[in-house]
Amino acid sequence: MKTAIQRLDQTAWDAAIAPLADAGFQQRGAYAHCAAAAAGAQVEFAQLGGAGFAAVRVKRIPGTGTGIAYVHRGPCNGGFDIVRWAEAVDLLAHHYVQERGLVLRLSPPVFDGGQTEAVDTILKARGFAATGAAPYRSILIDLAPSLDDLRKALAGKWRTDLARGERGPVRITRSEEPTDILRLQGLLASLAGQKGFHVPQGPDFFADVAQRAGAGERIAIHLAWVEDRLVGGHIGAYSGDSAVYLLGANNAEGRDHRASFLLQWAVLSHAKACGMAHYDLGGIDASENPDVFRFKSRMGGREISIPAGYERAPSAFKASVVHMAERTIKWVKART
Repeated sequence: MKTAIQRLDQTAWDAAIAPLADAGFQQRGAYAHCAAAAAGAQVEFAQLGGAGFAAVRVKRIPGTGTGIAYVHRGPCNGGFDIVRWAEAVDLLAHHYVQERGLVLRLSPPVFDGGQTEAVDTILKARGFAATGAAPYRSILIDLAPSLDDLRKALAGKWRTDLARGERGPVRITRSEEPTDILRLQGLLASLAGQKGFHVPQGPDFFADVAQRAGAGERIAIHLAWVEDRLVGGHIGAYSGDSAVYLLGANNAEGRDHRASFLLQWAVLSHAKACGMAHYDLGGIDASENPDVFRFKSRMGGREISIPAGYERAPSAFKASVVHMAERTIKWVKART
């Protein structure tokens, strides 16, 4: 097979994928650049002939002749055409695995439909194996109905809390300015400290993404205020046909005034106004985080489960080298 991959610079990439419905925020230029930089990798923007596009993060392991080529939620081709998607995967595998000796790891786009089995079949037939990571589980809200109908679809208790919040003192603002995105830093750090969780990509990361964003890539923050006091916030991505909940936090005052309900309704309304087809609530875990699961599950969407990842290696030896390097990095990080 002759490689039909053309490398694009970020400006050309942003223009090429701007109209693609299945190009989520993970495949957009600014996010891919920032995520690669955070991992010590390089990003390659690859046009895969007429089959699609893929932002590929490449990280080589010095002295080994191998490394990882990672495609997060891709490749994309506009409407998740499964036949062209398979052709795009073939081109990626030929170029990165066969020609360059890298372990190719990818997670498919988030899709609304029954393509999971087809994706699994396509990848396994091409020598990919599941990584064993847990699938991405979330709740997807179809934004086609009117706002009135979307409101009626909310669970009764959720709708009651929203109405209670609307009668209270909270006001919601929206901004795409990096300085406003950073306003959530303190609230999120406080919540993370209380709950004991770590946020690998925080407001500072997404402020950087917003600063670099090109065509078709938007990061916005909705903030909840009582007078001049910040009581809550929501950072979301708006790319392709979907809005995605990235980060959110409220303090005690915000919870008392139902700020989280007001923020989610403002985001849902904004996503619909922007022409988004779906609102992805950003992941669920009913066992580890039942309160958040209950909150999201009452918003009128439906649960989805997307395979977490597959990989194909040039050889078993190179796969073992990559896995050993990853385990070592994880061990070091856990002790620093």
